[in-house]
Amino acid sequence: MRQGLGDKHGLALSLGNLGFVAQQQGDHTTARSLYERSLSIRRELGGNADVLVLLDNLASLALVERQNEPAVCLLGAVAGFTACRESRLKTRNMTATSASRARRWVRLSSLRPGRRDTA
Repeated sequence: MRQGLGDKHGLALSLGNLGFVAQQQGDHTTARSLYERSLSIRRELGGNADVLVLLDNLASLALVERQNEPAVCLLGAVAGFTACRESRLKTRNMTATSASRARRWVRLSSLRPGRRDTA
């Protein structure tokens, strides 16, 4: 419906939300496809904060699928952009999202490239 109305922002939001639902239901293929479609629209619209959320969602999906290297790359992009943005805004307090991201980095830092398990 949003697509028919030309509401790209709403369409990107809906696709991202549907991707989250698919991920929660264990349908990772559909989740990735929906996240990527939403990400493409968000990039076109220039919504940096929204792009970060989608990259973080894709990283979370990669972690669930034990794809450590893509997860690290995605989280690195998110963390790098967030650090630059927070520095530019002179923000000193870590947001809950940044704290969650930092905990994932700590967990991932102990993983070796190509390792498929987290134990």
